[in-house]
Amino acid sequence: MRELHEELAIVLETANFRYFTRFEFDLSFAGRAPIWRYFYEIELAASRLADLRLQEGSAVQLFSADEILTATVPLAPYDSFALWFHINRDRLRA
Repeated sequence: MRELHEELAIVLETANFRYFTRFEFDLSFAGRAPIWRYFYEIELAASRLADLRLQEGSAVQLFSADEILTATVPLAPYDSFALWFHINRDRLRA
């Protein structure tokens, strides 16, 4: 919530966030503690997109599922994998 407010000047409540998944990276091979990455989803009405004001970063843009799945959008590998799960969640439920 804090990061979205800082970066996009949008105020959201805890109730807006739904837990999606968590990845655990076991770094014991390097003598390090595990790292967890938690992923949440929120839905924004199209009318709320006009409220977004870029505060940090160089740009904000919407991307289609096809752009994400074809690696047109440069993403960190774990973010890409989480988005793959999200985009294919109905197929994975079957």
